[in-house]
Amino acid sequence: MTLELKCITELHTTNCTFTPYTTKFQAFVVCHKPGAINCSTPYIPVHAHLTDRRLNYNFGDRITVTCNTSSDTFTLQCHNKGLWSGPVISCPAPLYPVEPVRCNSPYIPRYGSIDNLRLDYNIGTSVRITCDNSTDSYSLRCNSDGFWAGSVLSCPAPVEAPEKCSAPYVPRYATIQDLRMSYDFNERITVTCDNSTTQFTLMCHTHGLWSGPVVSCPEPYRPPEQCNTPYVPRYATIQGLKTSYDFNERITVVCDNSTTQFTLMCSMHGLWSGPVVSCLEPYRPPTMCNAPSIPRYSKISARNLLTSYDLGARVNVRCDNSSVRFALRCRTGGLWEGQVQACPAPVEKPIRCNSPYIPKYGSIDNLRLDYNVGDSVRITCDNSTDSYNLRCNSDGFWTGSVLSCPAPIEE
Repeated sequence: MTLELKCITELHTTNCTFTPYTTKFQAFVVCHKPGAINCSTPYIPVHAHLTDRRLNYNFGDRITVTCNTSSDTFTLQCHNKGLWSGPVISCPAPLYPVEPVRCNSPYIPRYGSIDNLRLDYNIGTSVRITCDNSTDSYSLRCNSDGFWAGSVLSCPAPVEAPEKCSAPYVPRYATIQDLRMSYDFNERITVTCDNSTTQFTLMCHTHGLWSGPVVSCPEPYRPPEQCNTPYVPRYATIQGLKTSYDFNERITVVCDNSTTQFTLMCSMHGLWSGPVVSCLEPYRPPTMCNAPSIPRYSKISARNLLTSYDLGARVNVRCDNSSVRFALRCRTGGLWEGQVQACPAPVEKPIRCNSPYIPKYGSIDNLRLDYNVGDSVRITCDNSTDSYNLRCNSDGFWTGSVLSCPAPIEE
């Protein structure tokens, strides 16, 4: 074979270093010219990638471009004019779309609700989750990668019933003997009108509520010279409580479970003026964690799968289509801590369904982590005879109508 030598750049008789290299058909001698121009990042065809990509490259640098869905590669080299040389090949497209075209139902936190829940959502769809026991809410949006974007909030647990009754409402021109701030269940008090012989009795019932008739008392013939003890809302306190107050005297009512407070003033005719604010009921922090939210295309080992976990418990999450693993830990307050990682979607269409969404106050027998295409499940409401069926479709989504189950009725 005849060997032909060529200088790629202009020939220089001084400060020229010769670096021989060969291709399939000919040999080259590269002359490095002082002050050669660097190359910017080259064009990479679709469905291909470049490892350790940089913004610029030095004269003589080589890079290898690899197709995403085949073993094809090609090599490019930076020349001293800032240009790349070498063949560029087309890479085949993947057999199946890598990115999903929909989002599954979003994670709903404990004590949260969503209107018109569906099993899947189109890209760009937004939903709003509202907390059952507060005015907190937040929005999520279905991203083009099939994941929900937005900040997920924790919803407060329902407040347990109080163990006592606070001081009852006393109508105008009436008095209670030995008024106290709280009363035990089944305890009775007698309210007496100031300007008549009318009386009525109230009894402290469970849930901290008073039962009995409330009677209006007649006004005095002369306006009073003082104010009675004002109405204090539940879960609030007055410092230095008295049975009567002088005109223009002010008191501050402080909520027991927040920093909220308001001021009342004793005005003419024995009436209090000022705003009356409702105070938050007390609540106890949860002593367990609900089952954690895990990313799409992942699972929890079967021996760790529970509906609730003790404080300090750990669960291990493993991605279905990669070696990525991470751990979550149930911490004080009933919240999970740990770094949740995204799991890659499968290249092929899914052939199984994840566990279906179970509405609040609903149950399912023999819950599993995944189901075969064609499997059907029945969800039954805990507090009614309502039920509905879901079926695992060939695209890995559940089909069927999802019902809301009624909350339990308090006794």
